[in-house]
Amino acid sequence: VRQYSGHAAAVQDMALSPDGSMVVICSSTLHPELKRLVGLYCCMSEVQPWADAACWNYINKLKAFMDTGTPAADTSFIDDVSGVVNRGCAALSCAAGAVDGAAGRRTNARTVLRAMGLVSA
Repeated sequence: VRQYSGHAAAVQDMALSPDGSMVVICSSTLHPELKRLVGLYCCMSEVQPWADAACWNYINKLKAFMDTGTPAADTSFIDDVSGVVNRGCAALSCAAGAVDGAAGRRTNARTVLRAMGLVSA
């Protein structure tokens, strides 16, 4: 990501937006792999340390989710994380609006958990 935040990135129209967001990188079709890298960066820098006044703590919720065996019917953890990433609060509907693509996010999360051998169905 650092490579795409300097002068060379601006020349290639791949620089970070003036507000520091990565919208330009994520919306580019020039290097689709950058979206994945930005997603990992977002997860490490914004989601993993997340804790809010309502006592929602990512690490504690992740441990609880894994301890319950990640049941297929329980989408609350995935929904909460989607809210953190997409709207800035641990819920499907926040002051900033509803989470975009919640059903697809659930499906993608299940696909990844299945590929990792953490769920069977």
